Amino acid sequence: MAVETRAAIDLGASLAQALRYVNAWKSKTVVVKYGGSVMTSGVGRADGDTVIDDLVLLKGAGVDPVLVHGGGPEITRMLERLGKASRFIDGLRVTDEETMEVVEMVLAGRTNKQLVSLITAAGGAAVGISGKDGKVFVARKLDGPEDLGQVGEVQSVDTTVVKLLSTHGFVPVIASIG
Repeated sequence: MAVETRAAIDLGASLAQALRYVNAWKSKTVVVKYGGSVMTSGVGRADGDTVIDDLVLLKGAGVDPVLVHGGGPEITRMLERLGKASRFIDGLRVTDEETMEVVEMVLAGRTNKQLVSLITAAGGAAVGISGKDGKVFVARKLDGPEDLGQVGEVQSVDTTVVKLLSTHGFVPVIASIG
């Protein structure tokens, strides 16, 4: 009996603390960067994903989460399947035109849609887009001592589409392509 009482007290304290945070963030936008290396078991894991569950929980609590995702390991696997080697300089993938096609296919296609499906399966509503859609991200080619190809840095962000999706109850899931 004492163990059950202690567990109930601990749960109550945890919920009270969480409620303070949720109330502080209610009606605010929270951008979550979900890198490919964090998706260690791959997109579509069957064992649950706390990031996905947390996004759904936040949305249900009145916070407006936005998921911006990568997918580096998945891109590397697809390039290997296609017989194309990946090359990196200072942790950045050298991205020629052919590689960019694969990057866009993996991020805006497979990975993005699987994340949307995971959010839906967890009880949320999501819409997947890429940074190119609605010019959410406008990027310019990254300058440096070595040419990285089509690697860029974000110059501007247009939140119109993101706000539209959030306002209508969706979690925007954005592939990091601009």
